[in-house]
Amino acid sequence: MAIGSNNWKTHPKTVKYGYMYPYLHSELDAFRKIKTPTDRMILYNFRLSKTGKLGMARPCKFCMPWCTHVFDKIIFSNEEGMFDG
Repeated sequence: MAIGSNNWKTHPKTVKYGYMYPYLHSELDAFRKIKTPTDRMILYNFRLSKTGKLGMARPCKFCMPWCTHVFDKIIFSNEEGMFDG
């Protein structure tokens, strides 16, 4: 298990994956913290507003290609709740 967050820290994998800007997205931040990736991994990606409401957290067009390759299942939040991607 690993927890990631969006941040302004740069990482070389963002260039490898073709990100527009080299800053870490929550998906990549969490994945890089996993010591031993396994065959059956699930990504839970959610966004909470300052008021504690769920928001859209679907992986972006730069994250989704490698996430679908690495994770067996992607679950993300939107304004109504959690969705399987």
